[in-house]
Amino acid sequence: MHMAAHRGAVDSNKGLRLNTAAQVLPLASGYLVNIVATPLIIAHLGVDEFGVWAVTGAIAQYGALLDLGTTRSVTRFISLHSSNGDVRAERATRTIAIAIIGALWSLLLCLSVPLAYLLSIPISIVTTHEIWVVLAASISMLIASMFSRAIAGFAFGHKRMIAMNIALSLGNIATIGGGLIALVQGGDLQDFALANAAGAAFGLMVVVIVLIVTEHECKLARPYVSETREFILFGLKGQATSVSDLFVLQFPKIALGIFVSPNAAGLYEIGSRIAMGARSLGIVAIMTLTPYFTEAYAREKVEGLRIQYYKYSPIYTFLAVFPIVAIVAVAPTGMHAWVGAAGDASVVIVLVLGLSFVINLATGTQTIAASAMNQMGRVAKSSMYASFASLIFTPIFTYLLGQAGALISVALAMSIGAITEFMYIGRILERRALTAARAPLRAVVIPVSLCVPVFVGLLFVPYTSRVQTLLWSTGGLIAYSGMVLTTQLIRKSRRKRTSLQSKDSRLAVESADSILSESIGGT
Repeated sequence: MHMAAHRGAVDSNKGLRLNTAAQVLPLASGYLVNIVATPLIIAHLGVDEFGVWAVTGAIAQYGALLDLGTTRSVTRFISLHSSNGDVRAERATRTIAIAIIGALWSLLLCLSVPLAYLLSIPISIVTTHEIWVVLAASISMLIASMFSRAIAGFAFGHKRMIAMNIALSLGNIATIGGGLIALVQGGDLQDFALANAAGAAFGLMVVVIVLIVTEHECKLARPYVSETREFILFGLKGQATSVSDLFVLQFPKIALGIFVSPNAAGLYEIGSRIAMGARSLGIVAIMTLTPYFTEAYAREKVEGLRIQYYKYSPIYTFLAVFPIVAIVAVAPTGMHAWVGAAGDASVVIVLVLGLSFVINLATGTQTIAASAMNQMGRVAKSSMYASFASLIFTPIFTYLLGQAGALISVALAMSIGAITEFMYIGRILERRALTAARAPLRAVVIPVSLCVPVFVGLLFVPYTSRVQTLLWSTGGLIAYSGMVLTTQLIRKSRRKRTSLQSKDSRLAVESADSILSESIGGT
């Protein structure tokens, strides 16, 4: 019996590791392709038109607010209904998700015409028609991505993530590849936008085919009113996180484009693109825990969830923050190696956004725990505080201080959101919120501390070419990774030694008690 339980635990841990690697794959592939593609895009479009592409893309992202939290809810409800053996409810969840996203597409395309006209007032370097084409293409890319992620959630809820994530990776590559092909063929901004949308549509087709092949059962069912209401209400609570991300991260880009210039928005996009890509890797790694935390709570309520939280929170928080801190560490030379002179102007953006994202990612496992307990209302409160802070600070600070003001607003809003979330969710897991917060926060200390000497050192290294900055960045990344790995191994060795000493002490006490009992019994 004990061996069977142990074997089950080992299989579960192995499955979790495989699913984590699979979940990171789409982001990693898209991230790497973006790193390669961005310098080529800037070289063909220029920073100004790249800024227009960034602003229209940011505005299109606000359309995601109207999906009622669908893409976040699918995995959770499929996992919940699967645990209960309710096949009809699973099929109803698929129907709800597809219907909501399909209706959203029609609505956003209708809104794109007046939005294009309004954008043409502050952005005069392109025509109203060009802005509409680029905006409509951005909306289509968004909807294709939402369909792909929702359909992938049909498999993720069953803890089957490998094949679907490979499909999502191919879709990401197709989206970016389509735009690059258009530029290489001499296309302009409109051609680039339309080719990106075509690539996204191709990626969606790949995801659908993989779902049909791997799941073998992808039927739909008419949902009950109560099921639809529960799905939407849960999604709306979780949607506050998306609202927060859009206000905190995309609003500064729009403000820079309006109050400063498209060039300033383009520079922000360059810095934020690489920082947000690394953050996305961390988010995906943490979200792998969703079905595992949900299952633990369904079986053993808060006590079972608490065990899983303390077991996985330090590990997955470290995995989440390491990529973004590594990017920050080598930013002084890495940004120049990536996009040349435009990268030099984006180093501060990477630094501020990167450290703000570390604070944000430290709350990740608590967000997943809240989702498992159906307590996303608490997450919604903290996200709304961050959104309101951004809504107030961003236009004022950006108008007065330009780029510096935009970055200050991001740092303030993210800090407010993280602190309030630690307070709200931590009090469910423990009596004192700080007790629950220690687990993820301790995992952040070493990566951030070791980032400082590498970042400062690379600020003062001499270079005259992008090749030299690439070599310095590679060396800095190897040094940083080596220091972090060595420190983690030392800590692990100490913990193991302490654990063995505690075990030996416990055995010694038990042995002494046994001898004393025997002695008393003999007497």
